[in-house]
Amino acid sequence: MFFINYGLLFLVAPLLLLKGRKQILKPAIFLPLICAVFSVTIWPLVPYIGSIAVVVLFYLHWRLDLSGLGFRSKGLYGDISAVALIGVLNSLQIFLPGALHEGITAGLFAATYRWFANPASTVENLFYFGFITERFSYRLGRWKTPVLIGALYTLHEMSNPEYWYEGLSFPIVFIGVTLTAAIYLWRNSFIVTWVGDGLGRLLARI
Repeated sequence: MFFINYGLLFLVAPLLLLKGRKQILKPAIFLPLICAVFSVTIWPLVPYIGSIAVVVLFYLHWRLDLSGLGFRSKGLYGDISAVALIGVLNSLQIFLPGALHEGITAGLFAATYRWFANPASTVENLFYFGFITERFSYRLGRWKTPVLIGALYTLHEMSNPEYWYEGLSFPIVFIGVTLTAAIYLWRNSFIVTWVGDGLGRLLARI
């Protein structure tokens, strides 16, 4: 499942559609990409191996220019504001029953884990925001797109039985992803959503 979702669907497919098979099959691109796919496939078994995917994504941006997947900035101050908004948005889970308040050390660990270990913060963000949100907005506009992204992501989460057992609030997931997609369309930056995602984990613990 991780290989299909994180490796092929969330990572390889956007790159193939954006850059084409000829570019992706070049050894300097293909070999690092295979390493990234491998890392997001076995990430639950090997702590922090998912960080390979982070390094590879920035390497691929350097080699291929992934600005079409959100590797861009529209201005430092606006991006910082957007990161803060996403961070606060993702930290609102502290108001839910059973929320943990563990202090700065636990917060830093949670943020670091989210940024560098969990592919949900890298390739999943890349797919839903840098790839899908951006392209849907070309046809549907900036008002309809966030709602559709929120619905698609919520359906994706609902397909996981573990979230049902854990009592995950799917309406909150829908609202959170919809707002994050709207922020993405404001900044058009995968970096903003990625950094903001980890920041939310930090704030939620402290």
